Amino acid sequence: MTSLDPSVARPAPQVPIADIHVASDLQQSSVRFPVTSSLARLQEAAGEHLAQVPAQAVRAAQSPTVLPDPAVARATVGAANPASLAAIRDGGVAPELGDSPGLAAFVERSLGVALPRLVDPAQSRTIYPGLTIGASGEIAAIDRAVGGGGGGGAGGGVSWVDAGEFFTDAAQFTDPIQGGLADCYYISALASVAWAGPLLIEQRTLPTATGDAFAGGTALDAISFFDSAGRHDIDTSELLPQQNSQWMYAHAVDPKELWVGVYEKAFAMWKGDTTNEEPDGAEYAVINYGDTVAAAAALTGGAPSYFPTTDIITLPILNIKFDLISPEQIWQTVRAHSLGMRTVTPMVAWTYPSATAAPTPIDYGTANIVANHAYSILGWDYQNGEEYIILRNPWGYYEGTDNVEGAGTWQAWDISYWRQTPLSSAGVFGLRADTFKQYYQGYGSVTFPAGSDPV
Repeated sequence: MTSLDPSVARPAPQVPIADIHVASDLQQSSVRFPVTSSLARLQEAAGEHLAQVPAQAVRAAQSPTVLPDPAVARATVGAANPASLAAIRDGGVAPELGDSPGLAAFVERSLGVALPRLVDPAQSRTIYPGLTIGASGEIAAIDRAVGGGGGGGAGGGVSWVDAGEFFTDAAQFTDPIQGGLADCYYISALASVAWAGPLLIEQRTLPTATGDAFAGGTALDAISFFDSAGRHDIDTSELLPQQNSQWMYAHAVDPKELWVGVYEKAFAMWKGDTTNEEPDGAEYAVINYGDTVAAAAALTGGAPSYFPTTDIITLPILNIKFDLISPEQIWQTVRAHSLGMRTVTPMVAWTYPSATAAPTPIDYGTANIVANHAYSILGWDYQNGEEYIILRNPWGYYEGTDNVEGAGTWQAWDISYWRQTPLSSAGVFGLRADTFKQYYQGYGSVTFPAGSDPV
């Protein structure tokens, strides 16, 4: 793998980890990149009419990063993992996550839909339960009660099992694998928190025996979520549902590690306002579709920020459409939330509801990117003069293929060493910033609460 610049080696970050809240790659002097804005483009487009452009638009064009805009928030992001749906339907074991061609063939054979059609709800609703798309390609309606699948207890081939330990290792961003719910927004947020703040993923156990004593190994896990009303502790067992011996919902890549499934079940219990530790399909389905930035905030208690990928204005007099946001501004925004090329606040991104809802012509099937889907943002890269954003699909496979880095490795500073992460594998890929701008509708970050010790 080449270095960022042939003349500059990669040093370790020069800012202590304790100071990550006030420092970023955008502020570092060890590796410099041109920091430009969209102002020059705006000046060229507006010409002598620049003075008539609204001051707010000029400020947005002047900024080296994208300005936050809560209007881009969307609480209707969601797509189920087709491999999970296929495994449950077939009652067999899906191919390994590393076998992308085998997984694709397995999914298409089981679900009866070609993958290029499967990943856009304008062409197929198979992985978009209860979702209705309008003629414009925008989401017209959502029924969150649809798509829970199965039910509690032992009926319908469903059994509740405790098949391992809460942790078998420290929480890793590669652990969460989405299941049969359309809750990619939550699983992506969970992976992003595990990446940027692994110590926030914790196990707190409560005894169920009398006298506050642990008897016979009986205990509950206490999982915390946050909203404007404060902290909410959800007590739940580690029993998780299987159907036809397959995990129905989210699970860890290590089948003996349970924290991912427990965190998802607790989220469903919280959102559904239930104490039922074996939620049925309808109780799970309440978390179909949601806001991925808000999910990261709920997991951390942090402050959310939302960033658009387009900000189109009409220039006065000229009646010309102009996009104030450039791909470089998006890339620099990711760098502003990174240290050593690695995001140090949880970052997530989401795609358009369908290809026809995007402002420019795109094809999700051709690009191997999923419409109405959430992804984790892991960091950034710069190769051969191109700017890349590093993403992870919560399915654990199906990486983007259009304008991506090769199948090498991406290096990022992980607390105390340069971690090497394979690209175009396990759902992780480096997408060129201009292509990210085309296919993704928005992205966001969550600032950790003051005094927290996430790493």
